[in-house]
Amino acid sequence: MTSSNNPRQLAFLALQTIYRRGQFADIALDKHLNQMCLSPVDRRLATELVYGCVRRARSLDALIDQLAKKPANQQPPDLRIILHLGLYQLGYLTQIPAAAGVNTTVELARHSSLTGLTGLVNGILRQYLRQCSDQISPKAVPPEIVTSELVTSEPVTPKGHSPFFQGLDGLRIPPTN
Repeated sequence: MTSSNNPRQLAFLALQTIYRRGQFADIALDKHLNQMCLSPVDRRLATELVYGCVRRARSLDALIDQLAKKPANQQPPDLRIILHLGLYQLGYLTQIPAAAGVNTTVELARHSSLTGLTGLVNGILRQYLRQCSDQISPKAVPPEIVTSELVTSEPVTPKGHSPFFQGLDGLRIPPTN
């Protein structure tokens, strides 16, 4: 994983700049995009990761609070950023397979200052996936209930979040591009 062509590494560096130095997201992102040679697809992924993590920071912190032993605000800053990136990929980016989201996030932790915390990162992300899959198991709900829910309910949240996560998803603010 080299930093010269990795959109997740770029997003990590940009988020460090945003959170540590208080720089505006667009300025930090542009600075890092100009320093790295990325394909247009990777530039779009890095942009989505940065803006998505900034936009959903509170929701992602609430997820960390639920999944980790320590609350998000007591986690090391770099660990918190990496968990934001991983949880954002798993919860909001449907085009990224779950295994790839977990693996790339663990690799990002391994190649940053968090080498000793890769097991924690892996565990938190896999716990999130287990909780999500438990909520959307097809065997858990009889088909007639699913059919009636589709007709009468509000839209389903991304990747079948539990009721707790559904409340957080109400905080969504659509991007203004």
